[in-house]
Amino acid sequence: MWVRVARFEGGTAEGLEAEIAQTKQHLADAKSGGLPPGLEGVRRVLEGIDRDGGTGVSLVFCDTEEELHNADEAAPPI
Repeated sequence: MWVRVARFEGGTAEGLEAEIAQTKQHLADAKSGGLPPGLEGVRRVLEGIDRDGGTGVSLVFCDTEEELHNADEAAPPI
């Protein structure tokens, strides 16, 4: 198991809410069979968000190193 850990700072509550909504949409899409290219190997995502502080942390779990690299390249910049 491989894990990508990303920490984000300097966000706004609105921007963080948009990121949360996008992640939820990706999860809903996965249930119906379609993920964005590069994210097919993602097995689990955990996010910790501090809306007031504008910070967050994201953990993305993949089975292989290659899947992890693909997810890292596919992850949108914030």
